[in-house]
Amino acid sequence: MIRRQQGSSYRTPDLLREANKSSLLVYCRVVTSGSGNIPKMFSAFNSARSVVTLFHSPTSSASRRALQLLKKHIEASKRKYFDLDVTEGPPTKDQLKTILNYTGEQKVSTIVPGAASLSDATLILENGGADKLLHPIVVDWVNGKAVLGDDVNGLKTLVQNLEK
Repeated sequence: MIRRQQGSSYRTPDLLREANKSSLLVYCRVVTSGSGNIPKMFSAFNSARSVVTLFHSPTSSASRRALQLLKKHIEASKRKYFDLDVTEGPPTKDQLKTILNYTGEQKVSTIVPGAASLSDATLILENGGADKLLHPIVVDWVNGKAVLGDDVNGLKTLVQNLEK
């Protein structure tokens, strides 16, 4: 149950949202009019953090550099701007489709060499071709951004945009 107090923050269970296997707690601040009865504004997502997934391969030097850069940023930051999810497996079909929406479908052959379409890429990955997958792939699911391969500047830009 939510008790309403003018100008205070609330921790509301109905505002929890699930993103990529992580639950994010969302805070809501109610600002009322002078009479204290009518809410003027709700700002529900000011405290929500992004979820960033790194599709990682420990054998890839580019992937190790990306992981190191992301961890370094988390440790150096006074406030945690994102939750990092590191996975060594390939993306699911839905995740791959979302990544291609972020990067453009023409990048399918870059992500999975030999694939001409999403269905080709899915077929290759399902039939044991996960070792062909480009590493690293860094995805910001909340803001709809993805960085492919050894793009250090793109990764730095993605992290900097999370702080805004």
